[in-house]
Amino acid sequence: MKLESKYDAEIERLEIQVNLLRGDIYRLVQLRAEELSEFSVGDDVEDKKGKRGKVIKVIPSSWGKPEPLIQLYKKDGTLGERKTIGYGFDNWHRI
Repeated sequence: MKLESKYDAEIERLEIQVNLLRGDIYRLVQLRAEELSEFSVGDDVEDKKGKRGKVIKVIPSSWGKPEPLIQLYKKDGTLGERKTIGYGFDNWHRI
């Protein structure tokens, strides 16, 4: 049995507003990451070991600068299924 209160309607209204604001914040955080990233979706990149890939998404980071999500190329030059995050210590750069 659910207990009802005179405050339930107001709580529900505020929860809806909070969820809408969370969606707005998520969208703005993603746009901020894309703006501040040195990489753009679609960039071909290579790391210090010669691995190559294509940036498929820019990931916001609460730690600092945004990181690219990279889909790696296979040895035959086609895009494979493997993905990695382009951490700065791997020295990813555009090619």
